Amino acid sequence: MSLQKVVSIECPFCHKPFETDVYCSYNVQEEKGLDKIFSNEIVLHICPHCQKTVLYLTTFVFHDAEKSILIFFYPNSRESTERIQENVDAVCKQKQVPSSYIKRIITTTYDDLKEKILILESGLDDRVCEVYKQHIQANNNAKSIRAVRFIIDQTLSPKGIAMFTDQAKPMVEFFDMNLYRSLEKQLQHLK
Repeated sequence: MSLQKVVSIECPFCHKPFETDVYCSYNVQEEKGLDKIFSNEIVLHICPHCQKTVLYLTTFVFHDAEKSILIFFYPNSRESTERIQENVDAVCKQKQVPSSYIKRIITTTYDDLKEKILILESGLDDRVCEVYKQHIQANNNAKSIRAVRFIIDQTLSPKGIAMFTDQAKPMVEFFDMNLYRSLEKQLQHLK
């Protein structure tokens, strides 16, 4: 079930506090899809004083019961990996989450969370995708690449890989399903 709570935020523009609803839990079936995630609606809030849009990231859980996916988001967390894992394990035990669920933890950025959601929702193995990214970087002068992102369309089909460099335009390669399957076969022991 999707859960929200009211928090007090200080606007970084006018420095006045205001209250807003933030998600503690986002349920794909209850929210009828991923639109609020990918439009950034769940992390953008309008200051009632100055009308500016404020980004507010907080810990929450993404849940897709139909695809058995749980993603715990700890944005830019300073907590230790062990502590976060203990928290996740405790929640999973308390909620009696089946061991067949895909459970992931994201402790970095909202963009990383969105990419993870797209990868898992499209049916790809995110661990294989990370190796795929490393392969692409190794074959494209990794020193100049700052970030690699999967391009997955609205039908949740992988289309390409975008590589961001110091140049204005990202480099893009088409997604090679044969390479993905080859890497997946080599990494079967991960399952």
